[in-house]
Amino acid sequence: MLCACYGESSGDAEQYARLVHSGWLRLRIEQSNPFGLERRRFVTVRRSELGAWISCYVDEGCRRLLATLPLGSLEFIGEPRLILEMCRKGAHPREIVWRLRFDNLQCKHEWWRIFQQATEFEQNIQDSEEEEEDILEEIDDRRRDSENSASNVERGIVWERHGMCVVEDNSGRLNVEPRMIHTAKLAYSRIIRAFIRPPRAEYDMSALGPRAFRFRGSHYIRRDKCVRNYRGRLVRYSIWRPEHFPILEDVKIGKSSKRKKDQRQRTQKKTQERVQATIIYLHGNASSRVEALAQLALCLNLGNGVQVIALDCCGSGKSQGEYVSLGFKEQEDVLAVVDKEKQTKRGIGHLALWGRSMGAVTAMLVASTRLPETSALILDSAFSSLPELALDIARRGASHLPAFVFRSALRWIRDGIKRRADFDIVDVDAARHAPECVVPALFIAASDDNFVEPKHSATLLSLLPDCGNNNHSQQCIVPGSHNSTRPTHCFDQIEIFLREKLGLQSSNLPLASELDLSLSPLLPQARRSSRPNFAALAPWTIENLSSSTASQDGAIVDSPSAGRELASTPTPRWLNGGNEQHVDKVDEMQAATIAVAEQAGALL
Repeated sequence: MLCACYGESSGDAEQYARLVHSGWLRLRIEQSNPFGLERRRFVTVRRSELGAWISCYVDEGCRRLLATLPLGSLEFIGEPRLILEMCRKGAHPREIVWRLRFDNLQCKHEWWRIFQQATEFEQNIQDSEEEEEDILEEIDDRRRDSENSASNVERGIVWERHGMCVVEDNSGRLNVEPRMIHTAKLAYSRIIRAFIRPPRAEYDMSALGPRAFRFRGSHYIRRDKCVRNYRGRLVRYSIWRPEHFPILEDVKIGKSSKRKKDQRQRTQKKTQERVQATIIYLHGNASSRVEALAQLALCLNLGNGVQVIALDCCGSGKSQGEYVSLGFKEQEDVLAVVDKEKQTKRGIGHLALWGRSMGAVTAMLVASTRLPETSALILDSAFSSLPELALDIARRGASHLPAFVFRSALRWIRDGIKRRADFDIVDVDAARHAPECVVPALFIAASDDNFVEPKHSATLLSLLPDCGNNNHSQQCIVPGSHNSTRPTHCFDQIEIFLREKLGLQSSNLPLASELDLSLSPLLPQARRSSRPNFAALAPWTIENLSSSTASQDGAIVDSPSAGRELASTPTPRWLNGGNEQHVDKVDEMQAATIAVAEQAGALL
């Protein structure tokens, strides 16, 4: 196999670097030799105070160096099954530096972990209230600047006659162009923003609920943290966890005994608090971590050793970033959070990822290539690929147009997103990575979803590899639309699935069914036949509703260690016929996609 490698030589630095990992791999680089064959080469990863390097040698003795590249300057792109590509940061994703091919998935996952450990980002952020306020102000200023600059894209017609028009943008510049071209450009600009710059979810920190609360006899606290991903963007996230985790017993090997000749090692038992399982919730497009409140009660009910993490992906909520990538770059946000929490004394235990829409695709991509040790996936309304999703939306709104029109519109969208957000929509492809995902998954799809049709979940489920009788993935089809609250039986299936895959103690009756029996009397008699899912309420709201009488708001008794009294939680609006949910901007994205498809048909 050919190894056409190139890069900067760092012989002096590498000489004093510590060897982290090495092994024989097959390598190829298409940029310098597109018709060459892959060749088996000896690859090493070394690390020193100056950083980490990946090197390619002809021999195992590391005497003939072909090329060396700093890992800090590379981005890793997962490919189907056993291939891994690396390109330079800031370069086009297709400008591949090295292409690695592995013998099996276990080998690929092992190298992923090595790359991840070798490029750990040093955390220098202090978790203090004053610094968090400064960070929030900085994020708000940058967001306002980006929104003001994005508003200049809109162009208004100041004069029109005989199919021609004079357009003026917000900066005052004039341009003469055909009316049809102007309409197409305007629709094209709107759909680009609908995909990569939807309206940012605005919320106050109080929307995340109290910092300390009681739920089903246990005390819980919330901690707000921040971390920087490898691109230097600030990612903000929250952790809900018990005030005290259960104490687990670890066995630690001590020093060998000098009294006996056989030098037998003695064991020493050490007890400390440990996390049994961590569930990370990933929100949908144009949403935020507030969305996780609907799943929080179910997750905390799994046991006292479970903690829940919800993050604002870059470009969303209070995190930094101007654009979203619908799952592609959001992977790095998840990895940054996982890496930071792994370094804590409590650890993270078994890991589960729960995502909706964009978050579901992010979870699938992360578990397939970056975190194969994940124990469970909950994928709600996952789409198989971003190009396929865009074409589906356009076909439903403009079915009279031929297929080549849709492909033309997709090329417009693809080129525009590449220039603005620096990623290719073709790379947002969960179906391409599904065959290498060995993590058991529960797919959820809504029967009346006019945005992500249930066929996407069925496609992903069919592409998953056979993981054995004990790890079969499942699918749950529920009534409702893309943004509907999932019903009680769906939450029951999720709870049973998580308890099984995370190795948690089973329950006689799932939380959703238990609350349905105990809280239904709170509803008027006329609404009990169509009662909602009570488990989708925030845990402190459930605690208040479970108080002695339905008319009592119920004050939450704060944890004694918190040192302050919490305010009572009002009755949720949907109990009185209102609607309380955080939704994606589905209508805006769908209308913009259809408009571009129709304009492409008119021009062609």
